[in-house]
Amino acid sequence: MARVLQGLRALHATTLRTTQVVRVAARALSSTRCLAAKQGRGPQPMFTVKDLFDNRVHLGHVRGASNPAMAPYLHTEQHGLTIFNLDMTAQYLQRALDMTRSVVANQGTVLFVGGNEKFEETVRRTAVSCGEYYVSRKWMGGCLTNTYHVLGANQHPDLVIFLTLPYSHSALKEVKLCHIPTIGIVDTTESMDLVEYPIPANDDSMQSVSYLAGLFAKAVLAGKEDVAKNAALEPRLTVSEFKEQKEARAERLRRQRESRT
Repeated sequence: MARVLQGLRALHATTLRTTQVVRVAARALSSTRCLAAKQGRGPQPMFTVKDLFDNRVHLGHVRGASNPAMAPYLHTEQHGLTIFNLDMTAQYLQRALDMTRSVVANQGTVLFVGGNEKFEETVRRTAVSCGEYYVSRKWMGGCLTNTYHVLGANQHPDLVIFLTLPYSHSALKEVKLCHIPTIGIVDTTESMDLVEYPIPANDDSMQSVSYLAGLFAKAVLAGKEDVAKNAALEPRLTVSEFKEQKEARAERLRRQRESRT
């Protein structure tokens, strides 16, 4: 019973931290947008609509397989395939990228989640390129609700980015249970209300997913540059430093157990 209570307290504490980081990030993002509006300039996009088109982001599923709720985000149908309205996609994508940068700029951590074997290397490469965390294979139950047992630490990510939502529903349930904000690529077979920051786009094409994942890696790195410019903030642990700290702690516990025997 004591262990259960300890786990619940740890879950509550990490959830509160995540909520605090995201609230600060949201306020910072809102303030930045207000300042940009007063100065007559908007956020500087990392992409153009043409970039989205060239990377096949506009291609949806065949009409018969599409979710009717996705109709408002579509432009037309061509050769039996539904086509996304890229002007709308660009707006949702920019919103998600801005939030990603703001979370990281407030020293938040990001978890990239895949699940589709086809994109396993893409997910891994994206997270490694920007020094963040990833789950590229099948989700292990308890990764977030029992982090101490599974990961050896009571630490939650502050933002989870789903690159292949159809293969990540079990992970999504656990993330929502922990009240962690979510971003996701939402194809025509899914629903925009699955995540808080949806991006109506193609999640089947390697070109599309790799391109969008690369944009999020750039947003993370931009957020880290913001941290470096802010002398009042202490840099958080990198992925490798966190791993070293976890291993050192495990070694100390092992020695303590041996000394008692």
